[in-house]
Amino acid sequence: MDDITSAVENLKIGEGNVETSLDEMLRSVNDNASVSNKLCSLNVLEVIAKQLEVSKDIACLAKMSQLVAEMTKTESIRKPCVEAGLIPPLVNIMNHEDTEVVLQTSRALGNICFDNDEARALIDQSGGLEKLMDLMKNRCLSTSDNANQKLRVVVCGHLLNLTNSNESIHSKIFSLGAISALQEFLSKFSNDVSLCEMVLLCLDSLLETESGRMELSSSGIIEILVQLLQQHDDEEIHETILEIISVLAENDLVKVKFSKYHLAEILAGFMNSHRGYQANFSHKSRRSSEAFSLEKAATDIIVLLLTEDESMNLIFNNGNGQVLKEVMIWLQSPSNQRKISGALVIGNFARSDEHCIKLVECGVLKPLQDVLQTPTGSTETDMKLQHAVLSAFRNLAIPAVNKAIMLKCGVLDTVLSLIRTDMTPVQFKLLATIRMLVDGQASAAVQVGGNRAIVKRIVELCDAPDHAGVAGEANRLIAALVKNSSSIDVMEVIVSSDGLPHAVTMATSEYMLMQNEALVAMTLIASQTLETTESVFISCNITQLLQRLLSESDTQPEVTVNVLTLTEMFLQSATLKKLIKENGIDSIVKKLCSHDNHLIKDKAKVVHHKMKS
Repeated sequence: MDDITSAVENLKIGEGNVETSLDEMLRSVNDNASVSNKLCSLNVLEVIAKQLEVSKDIACLAKMSQLVAEMTKTESIRKPCVEAGLIPPLVNIMNHEDTEVVLQTSRALGNICFDNDEARALIDQSGGLEKLMDLMKNRCLSTSDNANQKLRVVVCGHLLNLTNSNESIHSKIFSLGAISALQEFLSKFSNDVSLCEMVLLCLDSLLETESGRMELSSSGIIEILVQLLQQHDDEEIHETILEIISVLAENDLVKVKFSKYHLAEILAGFMNSHRGYQANFSHKSRRSSEAFSLEKAATDIIVLLLTEDESMNLIFNNGNGQVLKEVMIWLQSPSNQRKISGALVIGNFARSDEHCIKLVECGVLKPLQDVLQTPTGSTETDMKLQHAVLSAFRNLAIPAVNKAIMLKCGVLDTVLSLIRTDMTPVQFKLLATIRMLVDGQASAAVQVGGNRAIVKRIVELCDAPDHAGVAGEANRLIAALVKNSSSIDVMEVIVSSDGLPHAVTMATSEYMLMQNEALVAMTLIASQTLETTESVFISCNITQLLQRLLSESDTQPEVTVNVLTLTEMFLQSATLKKLIKENGIDSIVKKLCSHDNHLIKDKAKVVHHKMKS
């Protein structure tokens, strides 16, 4: 330490060989935090601040800046640099004619402002942002020699530390043209891996703010990112590009741009040409603490692009798109992640009747069935896989023409094999898929509704305590089985399995669609089996339900008409007719005979007439 003390003293008074003193300090620092702190205690920072203002020696200027850069690798030194007044003189020499001086100065300022808003503000006040942008847009782009190659990487690192998590700095550098400069770096020096990595990290950091996302979304960076993805084999570069793309692609307009540049096809092609397209990194970007799977990132982006209609249509290409061809391979992969992604892609493609029909024609049913028929456990991955496949089946079953084909292919049997699952997300999609498959398909409704074990399981799920969606879908499926089967046998199975009380409860739903489905189901049951179900209806307080729905002012007209129709069915029973009158429903119906809505008025007159008879 005596040598260091002497070196500092020599620097203070400018005696001896100043450059030799600086060399001694640089050798001693060498990532040694204790030496940096010792130098700081000897006030070397204040000395350097003064020397930077007066020295004309190019080598000394470079080495003083280098010493600050090395010392500020230690976090505790950064604030003292601000207090020592180092920032203004460092900013003053940022545009020095010597490249080494500029490089070391940029290193020093970049290290000082790391996670240091006070330093960032002072750099801004001293004109550092303008000088940095001038460096990037002019000097760094002028030549491709080795010195400037290093400088480009360093100034990008400076920019990264300067802007990270600082929105006010973001706004200013955008106005100074930072995005176009970074874009030009990537275009002109795309073969420089180190520079590409640093520029991408800068872009990744800028995406942390809304203004950054807007600026990048409207820039030409989108096409360049796609080009870089194809040009480089470096997995770290791929990782950062995919991170950036995944954020930018949250914007629907950007999804379309990426799709026009064939990003989805490129990513799908990568996955099938590189079977092991995945890696873990301890990267310094935003996801540094996570094991990052390139394969998952790639498939997540493809799925994300498909959530926008125009983008999805471009990628689907009337069923001729490359992504669909690749997806058929994913579904047969031993990788569950690929199967999940494949099912999600198909589910997103299946957002129009035309696409659904085309997908079935392309043969997606068999591979999807094979995935569900493969034995799985109860892990989160298994849950995601089953959920994804059922989501695809549910969408594919919407067009009427597809239902018969799917039933013939045994899709209903395949999905029913999961009826005992205890995973609520799977239950939710399973029930919705079954409901869609039996819609308008009497034989399928009888197959499900006539199976006592299956119906009992559906009724159990009507009471799902922790998932309102599951309970709602189970109730809707009970109603759908009644409506679509029109089978007395199915109705009797549902009633004997305690399904009727759930239909009564469903009629009070806040959703008109569910109310009407329940009322139609109860009307069909009452029209066919009232003699045996009368007591069940009574035990469910059905007349109080009728009274409530008919008297509430906010009941929708369609619901009111259906309630009146159900009331008319109940009038066939002397017991129910008596209860209806005791609950004052006859008076309510009489008032409805003069209702403004002609459908309600006409139905009320019919019901009122039967009440009097």
